[in-house]
Amino acid sequence: MDQDYFVGLNVGGKIYQTFSATLTKYPESFLARLLDSPMPFAESDGNFLIDQDGEVFRHVLNFLRYGKLMLPDDFKDFDLLKCQADFFGLESLKSSIVRPVPVLAAVGLRFDDGKVFYTTRETLMKRKNPFFTKMLNGEITVARDFEGNYVMDRDGGQFHYILKFLRKDAIDYNNVKDMRSLLEDAKYFELEQLVQKLQPRLGL
Repeated sequence: MDQDYFVGLNVGGKIYQTFSATLTKYPESFLARLLDSPMPFAESDGNFLIDQDGEVFRHVLNFLRYGKLMLPDDFKDFDLLKCQADFFGLESLKSSIVRPVPVLAAVGLRFDDGKVFYTTRETLMKRKNPFFTKMLNGEITVARDFEGNYVMDRDGGQFHYILKFLRKDAIDYNNVKDMRSLLEDAKYFELEQLVQKLQPRLGL
C-alpha cells in the first residue's frame, strides 16, 4: 500500500471516512488486512461494511489517528470497547483500556501469582508511606489491568501481612512463613516502620 488514499467505512450503519495510512497503522490488525486482502468485502455505496457498534468505533478510529486512547469522562462501554479491540486485533488499544476507579471505591492490587487484594485508599495511605501515596496520587506510574487493579511486580503470598500492618500496626510474626521475603516486600513498598520491626528478628 504505497499510496495513501481515502477509505469509507460503514460500521454498524454509521459512516466513517479516513485515510488508508490511518487504517494500516498496525499492519497485523483487521483493518490493515481489510485493505490488503485480495478477497472482496461487502460494500455499501463504496464503504466497507463492518458489523460492529458504530458509536464505539469512533474511539477505535481516534486511537489509530492519535496513538492514544481518549475517552469522555462519562464513558461506560468499556466491555464493548474491549470486544472491538479484540475484533480489530489491536492489542495496544486493548492494553490502554482501564476502567476508572472512583475515589471512594475499593482499590485492587494484582500480584504476579494471580492474587488480588482489595482495600481502601485510606488504608493504603494510612501511614503516609511513599510508595502507595505516590501511586494513588499519580506521582509514579504503576500499570493497571483491564479491571482497574494496580499491577504489583511482586508475589502476593504474604501481602496480607502488609495489609494487616497498614490497618492495625500489628503482625502475627509466629505465623509468617518467610520473614526475609516479608522484609523484602516491606522494603519494596517503602514501609520503613515495618522494615525496622523485621530487621531485628532476622538479626540485621
